[in-house]
Amino acid sequence: MFAGTVEDLKIASRLVKKRGLPVNLIFFVTSVCNLLCRHCFYWEELNKKKNELSVGEIERIARSLPNLLSVSFTGGEPYLRPDLPDVALAFERNSNARNLQIPSNGLLVDRTVALLEELLLKVRRSKVSTGVSLDGPESVHNRIRQNPKSFERAVETLAEMKKLKPRFPNLSVGVALTVSAANQDCLDEFYRYVEEELRPDAVTITLVRGNPIDASLKAVNFDVYREFSRRVIRYRRTYATANTWRERMVIAKEEETYRLIGDAAAATRRICPCYAGELIGILNETGEVFLCETLNRSMGNVRDFDCDFARLWSAPAAEEARTYQKELACQCTYECAMSVNALFNPLRAARIFKNSLVAS
Repeated sequence: MFAGTVEDLKIASRLVKKRGLPVNLIFFVTSVCNLLCRHCFYWEELNKKKNELSVGEIERIARSLPNLLSVSFTGGEPYLRPDLPDVALAFERNSNARNLQIPSNGLLVDRTVALLEELLLKVRRSKVSTGVSLDGPESVHNRIRQNPKSFERAVETLAEMKKLKPRFPNLSVGVALTVSAANQDCLDEFYRYVEEELRPDAVTITLVRGNPIDASLKAVNFDVYREFSRRVIRYRRTYATANTWRERMVIAKEEETYRLIGDAAAATRRICPCYAGELIGILNETGEVFLCETLNRSMGNVRDFDCDFARLWSAPAAEEARTYQKELACQCTYECAMSVNALFNPLRAARIFKNSLVAS
């Protein structure tokens, strides 16, 4: 993961030096969404008329972040932003982003696949990881997503996305699942369906968090989560697209992340250092920058810094937000932060490296 280029070595140095620009960026590219999922923590911000960042502004932001390991586009529904291909290209071209991640609810089959194809024709160096969210068997998924066609169309979108893979070797197509009280009793059944029928490149899971529409969904049995996460890792190791050290490193990192999340979910206090606001940054559709999705503490707006993310990141308000996070010592299971916390903690990174040396 960190070998081969000067840029990779710079990122690896952050194992020791945590301060600096983020290596991972979470970018809410739009607040527009065509579903209202019961587990959604962003529902209060959806479909409000907002002055979203333009491609020109995003280009300037990307130029001020010259060495990103990963950019995750989220929302809203990312594929509802018509200029998404140009947004993605901005980060490949200006930020040297190694990985671009784009989840989708898959509701609009033709639009989503056409936009993905356009994106892949422009983005040729970065790995593009996309796919659809599926939260259980059809009836369960549709209840969670509150749309009777959501499962059927997501499965169709997944199939059409996979058809692009022979033309675009940098494409990975997966299934993402949010574990909640609404689906925890049917995960085994659904896992068999995914493994035997859908066969995505990867399965990733998140744990319901924040302030969802349906608060009852947070009553999760964490033992169920831990066991399902182990099955997901076994799937990754069995069906890895390439048996390389780099791929094994990614899988080992995911395994450590799931272990950390399971432990954090059952804990009453912070169990590891958190690098939110240091190694990871959150950018929303109007240019506001946050410590993390869970804490929701603003560090400022990039528009007030002429879209120079680096200037905002080193401004007094950003430093105050970091101090606030450290003094608060908050405890959460936010996957994007936990992934960074696992990878850049020296002790956990050593375990990740050790496990990556084990062949699939």
